[in-house]
Amino acid sequence: MKAKNNKNIVVIHNNFIEAIYSLSTDAKKLLLSTFLHLDKTNGEIVIHREELLKEIGIDPRKYRKEHLKNIFKELMTKVIEIKDIKSDRWILLQLLKKTEYSNGFFRTSIYPELLPYFKEAQKKLFTRFNIQNIKPLTSIYAIRIYELCKRFLKESSTKEIDIDELKRILQIETKYNQISDFKKRVLETAKNQINSNTDLHIQYKLIKKGRKYTKVQFIVTQNIS
Repeated sequence: MKAKNNKNIVVIHNNFIEAIYSLSTDAKKLLLSTFLHLDKTNGEIVIHREELLKEIGIDPRKYRKEHLKNIFKELMTKVIEIKDIKSDRWILLQLLKKTEYSNGFFRTSIYPELLPYFKEAQKKLFTRFNIQNIKPLTSIYAIRIYELCKRFLKESSTKEIDIDELKRILQIETKYNQISDFKKRVLETAKNQINSNTDLHIQYKLIKKGRKYTKVQFIVTQNIS
């Protein structure tokens, strides 16, 4: 089922969607959930445990406090590489600050330097999507490519991206060196999960320059099934 509930819409600057970082699938889902509850005036995030579990797709009957604690630890120690909004230079930033849990609520905050990436000053620079479309996805590659394709669709139904750039965004520069492995493990997995579970339908073509595949062309449409 394709999610349509507007209360689950997260709005993120395009630079964040194209940022370079590596996260586990659960950490990525939790990060998007925290962004949904972000106070854009001070960067604080307060979210109830039950709501968090629902948004990231963890069965409350299988909930383990240690698991969520480890996900927050991952986010608190992660550094991302992102283009600065004002200068367009690449900068390094951390994600979450101090995190605490009490009375069923998680309380945390993002670093002040990240706030501009969530203030919708120029809508053309931001991408919106419903995080419930992310919940069924089990591949981190599917989640990141879904975000990218959401961003692409704002400009055109067809978009090319260098394979090297895509692998850098996904932090897999040293993995899947054979194009067949990259196609099977990344592109096919992402396509199948996105088309079956989200509001997007994607196809792709691999483009050669000489004897080497150098680009991926994504063809993105709304999934109306």
